[in-house]
Amino acid sequence: MTTITLIPPRLVKAMYRKCERFFQMIADGADGRATAEDFARMCETGHRQLWVVEGEGNVLAIGLSEIVIYPRQKLCRITAVAGEDRSRWVDHLDDIENWARAQGCHTIQPVVRPGWWPALKARNYQRSHIVTERRL
Repeated sequence: MTTITLIPPRLVKAMYRKCERFFQMIADGADGRATAEDFARMCETGHRQLWVVEGEGNVLAIGLSEIVIYPRQKLCRITAVAGEDRSRWVDHLDDIENWARAQGCHTIQPVVRPGWWPALKARNYQRSHIVTERRL
């Protein structure tokens, strides 16, 4: 059995050591935009929310989200996920959706790598955009 916990900003520093390798995985995929410590600091300051999935007392995954406020709606964007054995914890997306709904969000928007698409499609997500980038 696994659990997911939204870590309050004041407790992020205390959780960092347990989550450090996952923060590093996120940083490794960020193409130099931020370090593991930078991502943790974003959670400490409340610019991102830190979600921690645990099973048998071990951290299995972390996710980062942010609330984006538009003039007419709020959305919850999942900005990064790192973990192992996704099949054990992907259903916790329901917990993040429920939290986002309670925050007044109308949409949840995972910004993830292409390998996530089958799992999201199975959960009735729709592709709305394709994010591309080019190094300058």
